[in-house]
Amino acid sequence: MRNHRLAVICAALAAASAATMIIVSCTGDDGFLYPDAGGADVSQPPRDVAQIDSQVPPVDGSVDARDAVADARDAGDAADASDAADAADSHVVTPDASTILSHAQREIESLCQFTKGCCAAAGQATFDLAKCRNLYQGYGFQGDLLNVRDDVLRAGNVLIDTSRGAQCYNAISTLTCKNISSAAYSSARGHCFETLRGTLAANANCRSTIECQPGLFCESFSDGGVFPSDGGDAGDASVAPIVGRCVAVKAVGAACGADEECSHRANGNACDMTTGLCVGPLANNADCRQSGQCTSQICTGTCVPVVTDYITAGECADFQ
Repeated sequence: MRNHRLAVICAALAAASAATMIIVSCTGDDGFLYPDAGGADVSQPPRDVAQIDSQVPPVDGSVDARDAVADARDAGDAADASDAADAADSHVVTPDASTILSHAQREIESLCQFTKGCCAAAGQATFDLAKCRNLYQGYGFQGDLLNVRDDVLRAGNVLIDTSRGAQCYNAISTLTCKNISSAAYSSARGHCFETLRGTLAANANCRSTIECQPGLFCESFSDGGVFPSDGGDAGDASVAPIVGRCVAVKAVGAACGADEECSHRANGNACDMTTGLCVGPLANNADCRQSGQCTSQICTGTCVPVVTDYITAGECADFQ
């Protein structure tokens, strides 16, 4: 995972924090973290999946939502993850924050159980599930959980399709540890990204891109200002403030400062940080930060046609 899983997580989050809000802790305990909400969501997905060195302090959120998250996490061994997927099969579409946060924990549990199995197959029997859960918090599978935070969700502008969530967990659990094809990898990513969907239309006030409909991103106000939330409970400090408006993602060749300006939720075209311009899907061997940027739909620091090893024995040391 040193080149295509964990380093990607924290490199991306480091870029995200430099721009505005960050969403994951790469060290420390395994609780769900809610970062500062000051600034628009212009997060840069990881460059390569394996540097684990940034720490983000939690922000207070709903006690009930936190309890729901803790319950989902603590219930998450392999059998419980399977039960959760079965329960999600009822195809509920809801903006309920607790349901969304519980989904995030189930997805993370699926990722960690899969990674644990691959490490065991690689000859590494020791695996710290709590550390794995902590590493994937706020990032999920290839960045689909970026800015999935209680203070954003409480505004009620993000929907979850629990049936699609069940497909996400199942697709992760059925990946192979070696020679993962582009089709299998992109299918799993697709199910996970499509589980959550923003409802805000163009020009609507937003806290994060995840609230915006597909094809849009949350562009920060030009003066960098924020103002109190106009959603959720009036005057409720636990709802993140407004930081921008949903606008159309930029076309290839347009000036940009972050990946999400070029594709919804940074899942598609990328921002070339050298030229400062949006570029189209990247060919194999091109440098990348996120799998959605690659024609192959697989990024391990560079775009590749297949994941040869999901994780090696040496990389499993990150989870010991």
